[in-house]
Amino acid sequence: MKQKLFIIPLLFLALAAQSQERLKLEDVFSAIANNHPELKSYDAQIRSLDEASKGAKNWEAPLLSSGFYMMPYNPSMWKKGMNGERGMGQYMLSAEQMFPNKKMQNAEQKYMQSMSSVEKERKSATLNDLYAQAKKNYYQWIVIEKMLKVLSQNEKILDFMIKDAELRYKNNLGKISAYYKAKASLGNIETMRIMLQNEVM
Repeated sequence: MKQKLFIIPLLFLALAAQSQERLKLEDVFSAIANNHPELKSYDAQIRSLDEASKGAKNWEAPLLSSGFYMMPYNPSMWKKGMNGERGMGQYMLSAEQMFPNKKMQNAEQKYMQSMSSVEKERKSATLNDLYAQAKKNYYQWIVIEKMLKVLSQNEKILDFMIKDAELRYKNNLGKISAYYKAKASLGNIETMRIMLQNEVM
């Protein structure tokens, strides 16, 4: 019964260890494509230029205005005088509409569309650069992980060698120089481990 109770937690630990998958390069690429702020900036610029090209053929709004024209401040001068003089000032209505040049509008629209395509190309070039940097860092990370595993194995071997050298020296079967060489190598391994861990961070 005790063996069964001991095996169950080990089984859960094994399942938990299997459930932790290594981060895939495709996941890194999709995270960059969806979340990188520089790419979002390009998307906003492209959308802005697309909307500007749609609006390039718009006409200006008509301008309607009305009001008094050359009207004196004294209201008594507005009315017709007793001796037949006309009152001063006029009431004016006006309407304006600018008629755009069709060729200029077409040229403006083509220009905005070409600017949008330039921004799309810049975005894809930036995305390729980001992918290249991510790929380089990803593979460096994997190599560093493997190097750390090798260092751990070397550390175990050196620990065994140190214990063996201690026993040999106690029993007058070996020299103490082997012990100190193994200790120095162990210190070098620790230094290399710290350097590699700093590269990962």
